[in-house]
Amino acid sequence: TSEPDSIIFINSIIGNNSGVAFDFSPASHTNNSSVVSVEYCNLDTFLTEEGNFSGNPGFVNEFEEDFRLANSSNCVDTGNPSAIYLDIDGTRNDVGAYGGQKGDW
Repeated sequence: TSEPDSIIFINSIIGNNSGVAFDFSPASHTNNSSVVSVEYCNLDTFLTEEGNFSGNPGFVNEFEEDFRLANSSNCVDTGNPSAIYLDIDGTRNDVGAYGGQKGDW
């Protein structure tokens, strides 16, 4: 037997994607041998898995493609609280591309 394929979304902002659709409904989480895990994510569709939430991510200026988080963003300090995900300053990481130990890019 082969191991199931897994897709893991963690500490991610997923929403408002044009041309790409993700089906995160509970029925789609297991599809034959595929497993989808979504945790500590900001989604345009709310899931009950651990740490997920929905709402405007609060980018600095998404129209100018500045996807850093504004200080008032609901994604600040809401990522996975495990030590391996902490921000470089040691605080709980932010959800999105600029959170975590390698988020200062």
